[in-house]
Amino acid sequence: NSYISIGSNTIPSARHGLNINAAAKGNSCIIGNNFSCWNIWITLIDEENLSVKIGNDCLFSSGIELRPSDTHSIIDKTTDKIVNRGKNISLGSHIWIGKNVFITKGAEIPSNTVISAYSKVTEKFTEMYTIIGGIPAKVLKNNIDWDRKHPDTWASEKYSETITDKEDSYHIPIKDYKMLMVERTENAEQIKQLI
Repeated sequence: NSYISIGSNTIPSARHGLNINAAAKGNSCIIGNNFSCWNIWITLIDEENLSVKIGNDCLFSSGIELRPSDTHSIIDKTTDKIVNRGKNISLGSHIWIGKNVFITKGAEIPSNTVISAYSKVTEKFTEMYTIIGGIPAKVLKNNIDWDRKHPDTWASEKYSETITDKEDSYHIPIKDYKMLMVERTENAEQIKQLI
């Protein structure tokens, strides 16, 4: 018997959604509240007593796969023992995962993390507020956070009077910001005219 728990306010894509295969005895998949995804596969069919845990407020893109086991055996020829036993996967809360990320057995991802697209996570990470990515994944940037809102929306709510255009380091009125983003060809000269 397997156990699956999906928290409240979970929003999978209507087209591809959340796919959980949990056929092996004693396996569990626990997903927290406020989870949304485009296309994710969680596979718990090969080994018994494994778990995948995902915390609250997570945002997953498409093509994401979580596999706590390898499906087939790798045997050490000297000891005649299996060397690739499955391990649990644990993801904290407030994690944003980009497109086509593969998360393997034993992976642990702390809360407040971003995983860049096309990454392979194979180990335990402990530091929060980071971007991790690559094959295999490593810490790419520290001291970050993320929000579900579009950058323009977030910035206009955070800085109700002005937005800093990071590319040119000028302050511009919010009402002119969206127009500027559409017409970036004249860049610095256009910003100077708006100020």
